[in-house]
Amino acid sequence: MKNVLIAFAMLLCAACATDHGKPAANLTFLSMSKRMYGNTSLPIYTMILASDQNFSTFFKQKNDQTPIFKWLFCSLNGDEDFSVTHRPRWTLDGNMASDPQRNIGGKYIYKIKVNFYENLGNGNNNLISDREIIKLFLVKNSSIPCKLMMTVFLRNPYYSETMHIPSNELLKVIGR
Repeated sequence: MKNVLIAFAMLLCAACATDHGKPAANLTFLSMSKRMYGNTSLPIYTMILASDQNFSTFFKQKNDQTPIFKWLFCSLNGDEDFSVTHRPRWTLDGNMASDPQRNIGGKYIYKIKVNFYENLGNGNNNLISDREIIKLFLVKNSSIPCKLMMTVFLRNPYYSETMHIPSNELLKVIGR
């Protein structure tokens, strides 16, 4: 009986989350740059990408909600499972905290601070500061897959289309 009640409760919770009804945005990688964090040897990367969607007003048009979480995930080892219940072990990721910088020909331009991480599980990450480790992943693949994920209260997560970043573009930045 206890298992039946637990299963019923899970069904009720799942029913509370509704679909967002938004089309998957198309993302285009434009560039990436690197600078050092303060007086340390730790790099900070800035990725610039374009989207056919304005994410700052994406959910406000219909139900006046603001995304709680806007995060770009890229998998260094080619793992394209970006679901909420799975996180690739080796990633390039960052929070999309800002509104678009400008609108050029119907495309919204975003700057995202990103870095390379190893997912240790249980919500713990380890910053990968060794360029040689990052290069090992990038030389194995011609591109790395990325998705933008957004969450809104009581809605299923939103995912963009998969964007593929050419590994050689990242290697140019890493090598500097």
